Amino acid sequence: MDKSVTTSKTASSIAAIIASLEGPAWGAPLLQAYQEGPAEVFLAIDLDDGECYIQTRAPHERNSRPAGVRSGATMWLRLEPTIRRDSLEYALPDMVPTIERIVAGTEVYQDANMNWRSRWIDGEAAYLVTELAIPAEYADVREVFEWLNDQSDEELGISADSTDEELKEAAAQIESVAEHDQIVLTGDVLDFLEGRRDIAQADRD
Repeated sequence: MDKSVTTSKTASSIAAIIASLEGPAWGAPLLQAYQEGPAEVFLAIDLDDGECYIQTRAPHERNSRPAGVRSGATMWLRLEPTIRRDSLEYALPDMVPTIERIVAGTEVYQDANMNWRSRWIDGEAAYLVTELAIPAEYADVREVFEWLNDQSDEELGISADSTDEELKEAAAQIESVAEHDQIVLTGDVLDFLEGRRDIAQADRD
């Protein structure tokens, strides 16, 4: 493949990743995506054309790797779901020149058995792989019960007489505060508030 096209493809694919990031910690939903544990997340780099994309792996898939990764045609760089979104927004664009240099120094080819392989054609590119890392800051991850349980009903903005709609409004306010403070909540805020209302009603009765 003509490696001259990698510059635009690497930069544009990184830009697309950044545009897709949401929330204070972009991958926070992946912390609760599976009952058996959090998903693993990687920045995948196609060493043939330089395209980058996000790749996830479920807990039950941790002992498996795609054929492209096994053969070396694709490189995976681990990402933590709790990396702050604003940190990734700064870090990923800075990595583009290094990724482009690595891709330019790699040859992806098919062997005699028609399997995709890769090999270094530039020793500096091989060295840069060891230097490729994502400098990042991490969001503060809190479990809903642990974060909110010490607060009074008044502080939470609820009471035994709170309606379902009022609970939803209180939950939205709590989630807004958490996002502003770069806190990632695991668990359901509304479920917690409904439980606290049930307790308040039982105490009153």
